[in-house]
Amino acid sequence: MKWPHVIIALCAVAALAFVWLIVREGGTQANRMAETVLGGERRSITQTFREYLSSVQAAKGDELLVAEIRAVNEITRSDTRREFWTGLSLGTTTASIRYPVTYRYAIRISDVWRLRVDGRMVMVRRPVLRPLEPAIDTTGIEFQGDNGWLRWNKDELRDGLLKQLTPDAIVRAKEHAATAAPHADIAVTAFINTWLLAASGAAPRDAVVVLKDEVADGVDVRVGN
Repeated sequence: MKWPHVIIALCAVAALAFVWLIVREGGTQANRMAETVLGGERRSITQTFREYLSSVQAAKGDELLVAEIRAVNEITRSDTRREFWTGLSLGTTTASIRYPVTYRYAIRISDVWRLRVDGRMVMVRRPVLRPLEPAIDTTGIEFQGDNGWLRWNKDELRDGLLKQLTPDAIVRAKEHAATAAPHADIAVTAFINTWLLAASGAAPRDAVVVLKDEVADGVDVRVGN
């Protein structure tokens, strides 16, 4: 082989090596750019989430109402007495009260939310569902009572039941939380969709919000942080 041919061959190899280096570096830069863009998107969603929660808290208060249950409750009480010396029955007085009540459930905006973005999926662990103080409709209260044959204390029992209405409703509100939870999740999902998809533009239009009890490897978001 003549020297000119050798030199040409070496130049060709060097040129190919140079092109390969350029392609490899370009690919590396492209990967870095993609990571930056994706990471930026996640940070954008998280930051927008935090800023939006802050604005909601400032504008509407800390608690977001997400579910209501309307019910009619009934409380019954009876009182039996016997004559002390002979054990003779003095009768049994009974009293019952029916009352309409509305149970309301809310999430606290300032509680910790956890967020994770996986493609078009936005997974959210929402705050704990909290029962608010029940709203009793006093205009709809109904009373029934019967005195024992030697007793005249049904009004006394009624007064005692009236004092028990609020404590009774608070206990029942906690018991109904599981019933309210699926409806609350619908409201929370709609709340997130409103700002995430329609208002903020921080997520793609086809993003899907999924509520979970736990979100692994997510980012914790709290108002003010």
